[in-house]
Amino acid sequence: MVGVHKMVSSHSLILHHYLTSPCARIASTALRLSRLDWLSVETQIVLPKPALTALTGGYRAVPVLQVGADIFCNSELVLRRIAVEPASSFTVQPEEDGLCWAFHHWVMTHWFPLTLKMVVGANAERVPESYRLDREAFFGFAFDVQSWRANFDQLAFQWRVGAQWIEDRLQQAGAWLSGSRPGVMDASAFGMPWWILDATPTLYGPLTADFPKLRAWLSAMGALDGKAPISLSAADAVAIAQEASLNATPPETGAEMAGIVAGDEIIAYRAETSSDAPDRVLGRFGGASPNCFWLERRDPKAGRVRVYFPRSAHLVKRL
Repeated sequence: MVGVHKMVSSHSLILHHYLTSPCARIASTALRLSRLDWLSVETQIVLPKPALTALTGGYRAVPVLQVGADIFCNSELVLRRIAVEPASSFTVQPEEDGLCWAFHHWVMTHWFPLTLKMVVGANAERVPESYRLDREAFFGFAFDVQSWRANFDQLAFQWRVGAQWIEDRLQQAGAWLSGSRPGVMDASAFGMPWWILDATPTLYGPLTADFPKLRAWLSAMGALDGKAPISLSAADAVAIAQEASLNATPPETGAEMAGIVAGDEIIAYRAETSSDAPDRVLGRFGGASPNCFWLERRDPKAGRVRVYFPRSAHLVKRL
């Protein structure tokens, strides 16, 4: 193969995402803040996603960060990986240490579902049936866009609670949620109000009218400089994984994994689903830290890959 693919090393940061995803926006914001070089693979919004699932083994959500043949699933692990990259300007700030990952978890488990229902409900007449059916299968609940539209005020009532918490934090911390400069908390929170402003701009003003610091913060976050990504095709990304050797395995800490040991055949699956969910991932258990676990698998296209999942959002079961 020729072109960009040949200039990419096994240590290059490759983000698999699509541009309208608020969760992927969290990851791309962190990469922008990092001031590192990175590559962008724009994946499909709905299934099938053949290149992405070849890398992950079935996991289909974005963002996914690829570093050679090491595949990091879920925005939490993407942010954790960027934060420890040598020369990264995106790091856990001292003022947020010990808090930022709990905050990120709240964003993804509470603020994101509210934002999803508000944005999709507000655009109910324009939601493609293919999108509705795809997300219904993924989330495992009825994607009742008309109900969300009818109950927008109730959803907004709850959403504003989170907005007030952010307003209060900015009142105390200053210009950035993370402290003296933007960090994990800023990247984590940015995706949700950004999505409302991007997808439903006429609603953003009324929703945030009582939160001037949040509005100023969102504007400042959007104006921050960072390196633009280099575009990469999905086929090239898969070829890079196939040709790469696995990077050094993170040291195990002896983290408890319900008796599962390295080499066991396992299933990894999202905590809100079951071990027979369509996006479960099968492989050999490789190890665990307090925050993540990883498995190794072999794919006909991607070759031998190591796939990482956050323990906060995924479960594991021995086959």
